[in-house]
Amino acid sequence: MQCRTHSSVRLPVDGLLWRGFVTLVTIGKTDRALSAALTAAAVIMAAAVAYREFAPATSANASAKSRPTRAEYYADWRSLLKSSNALDSTKASVHIIEFGDLECPACRQFHQQTLYSVVDQFKGQVTVNFIHLPLTIHRFAAIAAKASECAAQQGHFGAFVRATYAKQDSLGLKSWSSLARESRLPDTVLFAKCLAQTPRPPLLDSGLTIAA
Repeated sequence: MQCRTHSSVRLPVDGLLWRGFVTLVTIGKTDRALSAALTAAAVIMAAAVAYREFAPATSANASAKSRPTRAEYYADWRSLLKSSNALDSTKASVHIIEFGDLECPACRQFHQQTLYSVVDQFKGQVTVNFIHLPLTIHRFAAIAAKASECAAQQGHFGAFVRATYAKQDSLGLKSWSSLARESRLPDTVLFAKCLAQTPRPPLLDSGLTIAA
């Protein structure tokens, strides 16, 4: 009889409303090894990039760099899924729940360099669920998140998130419709209408509420 394990880590950064969640649901010996790999990669990278991106340069934060990150078990991880969108259609035994700001350079670095290297390594075994965390310090974060929700209506959420991170340096210069085309949305007119007329989607505030 196989043993089913749930594991999750929360990564606090000193004085910030930031949580990095890596939620894993695994079955069997192979998946337990996968859990360890995912947890180690995400804990190290998410803590490092989040701290570098957001922590103010103070003597207190300088001394905090020497303190280890403490992992915490998050038992109610399934409740977070209702506040997320899946980046792919995989129904895998391992779930990673990523909190992200589409204008955040550290989020882009984690997403592109760490997260998807793990996903590519374990193809078909991992599902990534994305929760919006648009920070007010980023001018285009909220509208980018809203645009991704409009893309989600056409089943292209993951493609739009990846395209937005890839073109992050062009946010505010590049049109949202051009990102929709690069994400291969079937109806860019419907996308533009959604972006112009739809009220702020509730999912945009879910991550902020959870992180508070």
